[in-house]
Amino acid sequence: MESIEGYVSESGNLQELHEQILECDGVLDSMEDLLGRFLGDLSEISSEIKHIQKESLNLNVKLKNRKELHEKLSVFADNMQIPPSLIDVVLDSEVNSAEYLTSLQLLHKKLNFLRTSKDAQSSLAFQDVAPELSKLENKAVSKVKAFLLEQFSSFLPLLQNIYLQNKGLLNQAK
Repeated sequence: MESIEGYVSESGNLQELHEQILECDGVLDSMEDLLGRFLGDLSEISSEIKHIQKESLNLNVKLKNRKELHEKLSVFADNMQIPPSLIDVVLDSEVNSAEYLTSLQLLHKKLNFLRTSKDAQSSLAFQDVAPELSKLENKAVSKVKAFLLEQFSSFLPLLQNIYLQNKGLLNQAK
């Protein structure tokens, strides 16, 4: 009886405890729903991150390809164009100037590119540039040849004098 009376007297507390447990259950259910939605959001974010990473990799590959293409096109364009300054120097400058030597080196580089690059030879620009570079090369060769012949001819009287002097020394020695 005492036990029953103890339960009956504590029934109010038990009722309050039961209500608190139900309230906690409700809070835990709402927390479970909230955490479930949070987990769903995290899953969506994770898939978006994976998608963005794939896009980033694709963009990096495209950027790398474009940079490589830009470099190749830059080299091609640099070697396929004939700057007016190169033409002016080859046609008008003195052969013994440093500027002329630099221009000859540039001309040689361009001609070598045209002669060795299969890409250059198969391009439409080759048909325009190759004959002009060839004419420029011929002009440069003829200017250098004329310069060398002039230099050699200026040494000829000096060589003749040395020859005559040596011949005179030989005659005296006999």
